[in-house]
Amino acid sequence: MGVEVALASVGMILLLGFLGELVFRKTNVPSVLWLLALGLLLGPVFGVANPQQFIGIVELFAAVAIAIIVFEGGLGMDMYSMFSEAKSSVALTLAAFFLSAVAAASVMFIAGYSVINSLLMGVVVGGTNSAIVMSGISRIAGTSKAAKALISLETAINDVLVIIMFIVISQLALAGSADLLTAARTLVGQFSIGAIIGILVGLAWLPLYHRLARIEFSYVVTLSLLFLLYSGVELMQGNGALAALLFGVVLGNARQVLRTFKIQKPFALDQTTRHFHSFISFITRTFFFVYIGIIVSIKDYRALAIGGAIALALLAARAVAVRVSTHRNRDLTPFDRSIMTIMLPRGLTAAVLAYLPASRGVAGTEAFADIVFTVIVVTVIIYTIGMLAIERKSKRKQAVGA
Repeated sequence: MGVEVALASVGMILLLGFLGELVFRKTNVPSVLWLLALGLLLGPVFGVANPQQFIGIVELFAAVAIAIIVFEGGLGMDMYSMFSEAKSSVALTLAAFFLSAVAAASVMFIAGYSVINSLLMGVVVGGTNSAIVMSGISRIAGTSKAAKALISLETAINDVLVIIMFIVISQLALAGSADLLTAARTLVGQFSIGAIIGILVGLAWLPLYHRLARIEFSYVVTLSLLFLLYSGVELMQGNGALAALLFGVVLGNARQVLRTFKIQKPFALDQTTRHFHSFISFITRTFFFVYIGIIVSIKDYRALAIGGAIALALLAARAVAVRVSTHRNRDLTPFDRSIMTIMLPRGLTAAVLAYLPASRGVAGTEAFADIVFTVIVVTVIIYTIGMLAIERKSKRKQAVGA
């Protein structure tokens, strides 16, 4: 690919990402579909980009994406609301994740995959796409505050749960069933290192950040520290994702954290820094979805069929999870539950994790990328159709009420 073509492709990707967000806000059709389609055109269809040139950077790209995903999740996580005021949301998150993981794993097992690889796929597609879900729930008139609160808190911990469970299962897959005890000990050590360093770095950074906040572009330092923290913990044989998560939690809950230590000072992450990290997240997911389209194979029809079956299984699992976890919540209406049921689109987290098992040497996972590609497309289509139907129903109710 020449320099001119590469530069033109970058410009096209950024423009399509922006236009996709505009279309999403107007029509509720997620930009994921357009970005995946562009990747397919650049890669398998017209051959503008050679997929083999991109496969080698999957580990780097995935590490950047994971660090940003969990950090942003930590920033938006209200610790006190999550643990003291949102039992229903935690129940919904856990029920939706585990039922979805079991449903997807069952399809994989029936298709002939091993138990451990089936479970690995289950956790990869176990969580929903935060960006799509949050934008969608805010668009529908008539949605109760209780439903919005449940979905908001679910998305706050959703990606983190998926990534942590993926790390656990992938470690077991690499260790093998004969060495589960050693794998468990390794995981405990990795998580301990990641948790301790992530919290300590967050606490140490708060007062320094407060002093640097007035300097132009100081938010770049926080991003730099995030990458240094992630890579440093990984080099120390710790869990970089957990460290990045807790770093974000400490910064996002600065006042509450410092109050716990009897420190009454106005340390908090400003909106400029939050907007900057949202922008970085936008850039990351825009390029990654195009990247998926470039390197995916659209000739593996068996993988495509398995992905379609998993998507339908995820819809059924989501419906059961919503009913089971919210049946005692009298603040929710049948309309709320129908909205919560179709909030199942998969996205960036699943896309990132799909490539890691094969790149790390887990045998039998070579088709994961194609399967997850199909799961993302089909669940986004189901979501889009469902949202359009619910929007029409909501408008009819409003017209009748008027």
